[in-house]
Order: sequence, then C-alpha cells, then structure tokens
Amino acid sequence: MGKKLLNTFASEDPERFARLLEASEDTEEMLSILEDIDTGLECEVVARLSPELANRLVNGLDDGLLIAWLETGSVEAGQRLLSMVGPNRSNRLVEGIGDRRRRRLLRQLTGYAAGTIGQHTRFRLQRFREDVPLEQVKAELQRHKEPFEGPVVIERRDRTVMGVLDFAAMARNSSEKALAADVCIRVQPLYADSPLPHLSSLSKFADWEKATSLPVVDHRKRLVGYVTRATLEKATDSEHEGSLFLSTLIELVKQYWTFMAYVMTSLLGRRVQS
Repeated sequence: MGKKLLNTFASEDPERFARLLEASEDTEEMLSILEDIDTGLECEVVARLSPELANRLVNGLDDGLLIAWLETGSVEAGQRLLSMVGPNRSNRLVEGIGDRRRRRLLRQLTGYAAGTIGQHTRFRLQRFREDVPLEQVKAELQRHKEPFEGPVVIERRDRTVMGVLDFAAMARNSSEKALAADVCIRVQPLYADSPLPHLSSLSKFADWEKATSLPVVDHRKRLVGYVTRATLEKATDSEHEGSLFLSTLIELVKQYWTFMAYVMTSLLGRRVQS
C-alpha cells in the first residue's frame, strides 16, 4: 500500500487502521508502518490499539518520540495514549510538551486534585464503539492474554460513554448481525473532577447494582478510565470495606468465568464444524 493511501486510510478511519496494524505483533514492523504516515496521525492510531498491544509498543519507545506524538495528535488521542503508561512517566511526558495550552489539557489526566474521583481512577481498560460488530468484539477479547483489569466500555459514535459490556449477554448472543450496543449495560459514568462522594450517596447510586466498576469521564464526557466501588468505599473510610471488596471480587470472577465459558464453547463449536 502506497504512502498516500496509508495516510488517507489512517486519517479517515484510524480505528480500522489500528485493527490492521494489530495483525502484526512485531513492534518493529508496526513502527515502520507508523513512520510512513503523516506526523500527527501516529498518536491517533496508537491510541486505538488494544491495551495489551499498545502498552507493549508504547513502553518500548523513548520519551522524545512519544512527546512528538503528543504534540501533534489530538488532545483526546493524547489522553488515551497517556493512560497506557504509568503516572510517573505520564507526568514526565506532559512536562516535555512545548505548547502550554496542550500541556494544561493533558495534565488534567495526570494531575487530578486530592479528594476527587480522578485521583483514584485506573486507566488501563478495553473499549469498543457501539457500532462495532459483536463478532469483532469477541475476537478482540479472545486475543486478550491477561485477566480483565477493568470494565469493557462501550462508547457512542461521538466517543461519549454508553455503558459497559455484559459478558453474559455476549456469551448468549449468537446473531451474526449483533453489534456491541446490543450487549451493553447502560450506566451513568462518573466525572473525574468530582469530589469523592459521601458514603450515604455512594450506597444509593443505583448503577453500582449493575456493575462493580464504572467508567470515569472528563468534563467533555470523554472516557478517562474507571474506578471500582471498593476503591471509593475505601477512600471514604467505609466500615463495610471488607464486604464490598469481597462482593467486587466475586462479581469480577463471575464475569471472567462467564467469558471463559464463552471462549470454550466457541472453540468446541469450531472443532465440531471442522
């Protein structure tokens, strides 16, 4: 594919370009392809890679290259890229950006004030757009080699949060026409710059009955990361922290084995067909 076609593809549909890039697990080959697209597009593409692959790629690069990507990509893509590295390196990368306004916007991800939800947010998670075919979601999750660290978030086309993936519904759904939105549990995300809620209001928040971890968004309603109920309960010194932690662990184990049951069923089905 020529450089002009690569640039057109990467600029018009960075999501699909990222999926194409993931076909190669060779990071050197991926970097070679990224070098062939225009400056500013690298960040857009890398920010859309699967968390496992993006983390492996980004952590193998030097700060200078990442800072160049952060300076030329969109702020949204920069925030997503920064979520793939630890907080210490994130701060270092942000401080290396020359443009003051961009530096301030990106610092919001790494510098939420004490006593806010953002201070307790975890950043590594998996996300899919609402119109992505469910078969693609299943295939992507099957390639995930590590236990799920946080919720699998479903986003609307405008990149605002719709909800989180329902693993049980996904395992039951066999329609070839199904989309990610069809197996989405609708939840209300939390705002990163909001103060930590009082225990009384936290316990009344209905969405905790649907999920043990909820998406966290910035002031533009764009995804930043996630936070668990157990984390917030601990931060507000709940006397029921132990029981909440246990319930969170049980729910996460349940989600994990539901998905593993789906994987085993899929593999068995393929063997029968062959």
